[in-house]
Amino acid sequence: MFFPDLANRVRYLKEDPEGVEEVCKAMDEIRKDDEKRNDMKNAVLHIRDMVSGLGISMETAMDVIHIPTELRNDVAQLVRSNYYR
Repeated sequence: MFFPDLANRVRYLKEDPEGVEEVCKAMDEIRKDDEKRNDMKNAVLHIRDMVSGLGISMETAMDVIHIPTELRNDVAQLVRSNYYR
């Protein structure tokens, strides 16, 4: 083996119960981050649809889908930027 340190680390992550737990935790964090991104994307798309289709204000649309106050500026910026199409 050309990279014994790498081989030992991979063996630890695949075979040692503590290593497997590390991998599971890392994958769980990735999944949670991905869910948050998808939730934000869906919120932006719904707000954009409500504003353009129903003619309501962005603020009212955020009220309807219960966007927390601390996220409203970020969501409004994404809606205006057409980041998600």
